[in-house]
Amino acid sequence: MIQAVASEPGASNRRIAQLAEIKDEGQTSKLLHRLARQGYLRKKAGAAGKPNAWYLTAQGRRLEDAAARRLAEADLKGGARSRRRR
Repeated sequence: MIQAVASEPGASNRRIAQLAEIKDEGQTSKLLHRLARQGYLRKKAGAAGKPNAWYLTAQGRRLEDAAARRLAEADLKGGARSRRRR
């Protein structure tokens, strides 16, 4: 979810659900609001009839950066292991 918002700042609930491959938009909305309460996301309410727009906060960016670093480290370690097995 954090990665989806990071990839498309200002995305709507529906677009974030698509990016995160979540089928239940109700669950997406609940999770987005929970992440906002925890300080990771900021919502900009749309005008009447317009969708909300979601953005990472500074805390959300730190979380996304840390997750990206850990994934990159895991990829490097996994790549080194697979090369050693040959």
